[in-house]
Amino acid sequence: LRLNKAPRLVDLLCVVILYFVATPMFNRLVEWNESISLPAVFSHIETWMRQQEEAAASVTEQMLQIKSLPHFLAVILGIGVLTGMGEEMVFRGVLQQTVQGKSRRAHWAIWSCAFLFSAMHLQFYGFFPRLLLGAFFGYLLVWSRNLWVPIFGHLFNNSMVVCIAYFTGNASD
Repeated sequence: LRLNKAPRLVDLLCVVILYFVATPMFNRLVEWNESISLPAVFSHIETWMRQQEEAAASVTEQMLQIKSLPHFLAVILGIGVLTGMGEEMVFRGVLQQTVQGKSRRAHWAIWSCAFLFSAMHLQFYGFFPRLLLGAFFGYLLVWSRNLWVPIFGHLFNNSMVVCIAYFTGNASD
């Protein structure tokens, strides 16, 4: 799984810098993706997709109803650490490396696994931002040759969402 060595501090610092530099572009992509609407002939599919999106948003909102510091730390552990580690081990550690090993084409492996990563979340109005995020994590693995780097990137991304919700008051106090 390429977990046999600790990541270099400079690699982790690059991930944090890239995260903050890319955030404005990423936010615009989120807005664009949320504004997509299907042709009228597919209105029943679009209605279903919006209902799925609202259900996912409701679950996320419930998870971010943080009431105390211990609860905050538990949510960071669950959403940030465990989810980041688990998804990266599956998508980049196993799938991407398996696809790349069979095809010998890193770009194909990165983008096909990023597509699966995004599709697995079943959030249609977040598909393209999550696709790029998955590709970013995939390229981090190829660049660093160390699965700990995309794990850190995923952990950092998810934990930032929790921190922003908590510290901006979007989570209950």
